[in-house]
Amino acid sequence: MPVSVFWALGGFDERRFSGGDVELSRHAVASGCRLTYVPEALVEHAARNTWRGVATKARRLKGGQLKAGSARRRALWWVRTFAPPVLEWRRYLARTDRPLRERLLASLVQGGLWGVEMAEAVRLLFGGVPERR
Repeated sequence: MPVSVFWALGGFDERRFSGGDVELSRHAVASGCRLTYVPEALVEHAARNTWRGVATKARRLKGGQLKAGSARRRALWWVRTFAPPVLEWRRYLARTDRPLRERLLASLVQGGLWGVEMAEAVRLLFGGVPERR
């Protein structure tokens, strides 16, 4: 995205602690921009390879989803937060390109993250401040 388009769209939503790139991409497409895959693009980001790191990211993402964006989008995230991730589990388990052990592990991790996200939503509901780490 050229810098001029970035600024014309208003840049990142500063109220968001996470997910601003996705929201900006949605805004760009809705404004007529076209997203293009660039295979030469290099993105470096450290992987979160511990439960603590993954849970921290899940809490940060949940705070961004529940506290920023339009009222309609926030309401949708509230509903999705408390709905069990049955579709994700079904999608993981139906795959045939990964061993069953990995698919079961992915489902367990998703279930654990669902618990983390619900706990974060309850914390925010009772006046907690979204995390930014």
